[in-house]
Amino acid sequence: MVRTTAANGTRELNVTGSVNAYDNGLFEPFKDIGDPIKIDEEAGAIHPSDEPWRTPTIVRSPYDGKVLTKRFLGQVERGDAVIQIATDAK
Repeated sequence: MVRTTAANGTRELNVTGSVNAYDNGLFEPFKDIGDPIKIDEEAGAIHPSDEPWRTPTIVRSPYDGKVLTKRFLGQVERGDAVIQIATDAK
């Protein structure tokens, strides 16, 4: 029997919150699942597909924690969840 503990790769997490797209466009994630992230750190960029010359919008994290889920490189609409952040359960 294998115990699921932090020592062998399993940990209990609490979802802190989601980070949503600020604009429509192509989302480029900067973080991978399991990566640590800090408040105001860049989580990704949204490249405007209708105006490709425009500067991408940077998506910043409002939370500290670890990346629990992320959206793959692809089209997003304003309000779509692009990253979910979690912290260790206490």
